[in-house]
Amino acid sequence: MAESSKTTISVGSLEQARDVCRLAEQVVGSGGYFWLQSDLLLEDIKPGLPVADQITQFASGRAFSPRGEVRWRSDRGKWSVTVICDSGVPEGFIAVPGEFDPRPHRVALFGQRTPGKADHWRDTRYSRVISYPQPARDTAWVGAIEYIDRSTGRVHFVRWTGFGGQADAGR
Repeated sequence: MAESSKTTISVGSLEQARDVCRLAEQVVGSGGYFWLQSDLLLEDIKPGLPVADQITQFASGRAFSPRGEVRWRSDRGKWSVTVICDSGVPEGFIAVPGEFDPRPHRVALFGQRTPGKADHWRDTRYSRVISYPQPARDTAWVGAIEYIDRSTGRVHFVRWTGFGGQADAGR
């Protein structure tokens, strides 16, 4: 579990998509995942790190692993970026003030694995009824850490730390 005294939450702005990719590589490292989103398009969670060409096709995204998370949003030709990690504040970024207590957990993703593609899950909430509860062995999940502000008791940030399901158990 991450300790609140080690974890830093910082914000900044970058000029180029390739700078976002470099920062994601430094913070997340190998063994991570990424997710891309636009107003009308949502990509699957994928293993690895995104490349600049992928990032520029979407309005926002995140790369994450147990080491940290980098989130970005396209903002008039620049990239607004939030970094949550244990390795300090990146150069040119500003630390978010406050003291935060981490609370790790897993969030179940209800959907079904795409046949023939071990890392692809589809959310089926809109095409059929889902029976609850889903058997744990069939449920995909995202690992997360909630950062709770010590002064207010409110969750201010949620960092994704991993992704898995039955086929990922041995990874």
